[in-house]
Amino acid sequence: MTATGIDRAIEALARRQHGAFSTSQAYDLGATPRIIERRRSNGQWAQLSRTVWALPSAPPTWHRQVMAGVLSLPGSSVSGLAAGHLLELDGYRPVRPELTVPRGGSRRSPFATVHQSDRAVTTTCAGFPVVTVEQAICDSAGRLGAMLKFVGDVMHRGDSLPLATVGMRMSGITAKSAGTGNRAARHSCFSM
Repeated sequence: MTATGIDRAIEALARRQHGAFSTSQAYDLGATPRIIERRRSNGQWAQLSRTVWALPSAPPTWHRQVMAGVLSLPGSSVSGLAAGHLLELDGYRPVRPELTVPRGGSRRSPFATVHQSDRAVTTTCAGFPVVTVEQAICDSAGRLGAMLKFVGDVMHRGDSLPLATVGMRMSGITAKSAGTGNRAARHSCFSM
């Protein structure tokens, strides 16, 4: 493949990955150390870390940062609050990305907070390896105290509260948590 063909293949890959790609992906598409150094030195590629690159034309978005984190730690998946946001769960906002790697894997990434687990249950969402909805909720449970208190109260009551009411109340809790902090969310839980 010609250098132009390699550039086109990498550009197409990077577009699918929010502007980011890894050194190993570049090699897989035919790049050589010399091509990589040339693209870096002439500004065609921006080096985000030792093993992750971006196209300068791609804006530095939250999604690019998440993808850069995933690319920097092969085998990782997006987890915690970041996974909740990618999975479009109510009340989850873009936060510093969190990644989960298998135990014994690297825990260092300039792009994300890294956790280790051999029990992470994963799927794919919007091109990202991400933990499941259930796993994302469990991962972020400690930071969702008001919602968990409410769920616990509902479970303790049994089925005396209609499911639609539970859903509306939880949506209110997550919206209030997102906007004004846990104090408002706790108030919402106790004002039933």
